[in-house]
Amino acid sequence: MTSKSRIAVLIISISLVIISCGTEAVKSRWADDLNEADWRKSLKYFEDEKISIAAINNDKEIQIFIASAERARIMQFLSQGFTAWIQKESDNNDMLGIKYPVKKLGNDPQKFMVEHRDANAEPRDLIVKMINQQNEFLLVNENDFPLGAYPLKNELGIEPTLQFKMSQLVYSIRIPLNNNDPDSFEINYLPGEIMNINFEIEVPERDNVGRGSRGNGMRGGGRAAGGRMGGGDRSGTMNKNRPEPIDLKLQILLAAD
Repeated sequence: MTSKSRIAVLIISISLVIISCGTEAVKSRWADDLNEADWRKSLKYFEDEKISIAAINNDKEIQIFIASAERARIMQFLSQGFTAWIQKESDNNDMLGIKYPVKKLGNDPQKFMVEHRDANAEPRDLIVKMINQQNEFLLVNENDFPLGAYPLKNELGIEPTLQFKMSQLVYSIRIPLNNNDPDSFEINYLPGEIMNINFEIEVPERDNVGRGSRGNGMRGGGRAAGGRMGGGDRSGTMNKNRPEPIDLKLQILLAAD
């Protein structure tokens, strides 16, 4: 075993100990070519959220996948918007938010279905229409302050996508592991390190009554790595047919070659 291999094994061993003391964890798989990797082999199912998550990485990029076949979850995902909060470095609590899909102003799934009702249309057609509306993503800081809006194909190297195939919505996001441009974003990770990510679907405004700081739709006091946002009682008077919003804290162990 080479010195490089021994160091990689040591980093992974230490990381596994750290993860075991944390919350939800996902082990990323190494992939020399992210475009050719079979990410479905490492899907991990999260019962409460009704989603499956997988990750693949090499020394330059990580790609994270989230899949769901639950129709109510899919409609919530597309209508309420989704944010991936990424800890910028393993030893730095600063967070970067990537919003995609972006919540459209006044975008209500029931209203959208009424406006686009077609007796001859399949349910998947509505989902595809909602996906086609999403042509950009937003970067925000830990206080939810916008840093910029970007097309899905861009020079940053951040590439989010949405697909609907075989009755399943698949969200993926590709993120550079090393970017030191203060004018765009800063993320720095090495293979074998732990990446902290919080995935969030915000509570609809009509459900914010009695939910404390989230009642105005903003993050009171921002977001810190290693903890969920205070959002009041999650057992409030939600529509019984609507799933609870996602607020999932995740640790991803980056694979090492």
